[in-house]
Amino acid sequence: MDRRSFIKSMFAAVLLPFLPRGLSFGKECQEVCLQRSPGAGFQYYDGEKVWQSLKAGDLLDLSREPDNPHDNQAVEVLWRGHKLGYVPRHENGTLTMLLKHDAPLRARISNLDEARNSWKRTEFDVYLLVNDVN
Repeated sequence: MDRRSFIKSMFAAVLLPFLPRGLSFGKECQEVCLQRSPGAGFQYYDGEKVWQSLKAGDLLDLSREPDNPHDNQAVEVLWRGHKLGYVPRHENGTLTMLLKHDAPLRARISNLDEARNSWKRTEFDVYLLVNDVN
């Protein structure tokens, strides 16, 4: 585990007991960016099919896939019901833990690029929603 992943895991472990369950996405919430990731597996799923409809800023759904035969911590990335791929394996540990505990997360497309390398086609940010204390 690299230093950055370790720090994110520790951050999540410390915050996890204090996170409210079922938090709404209303104005009383602030977003804390946890990570920016490329989309893994874009070329194998619906990415090319919906490419022309994707826009930076679009909301994404993150879903655990614990029965994945290649990675029991797999987190799939969905756009309007279309599977775009996964959070990269080396970046999914903290998100898996947070999703497992129903932490209030939001994901959003941050960058789209028509690069030939599928790892560079999509990039997304994941945010933790926290109550505004003001």
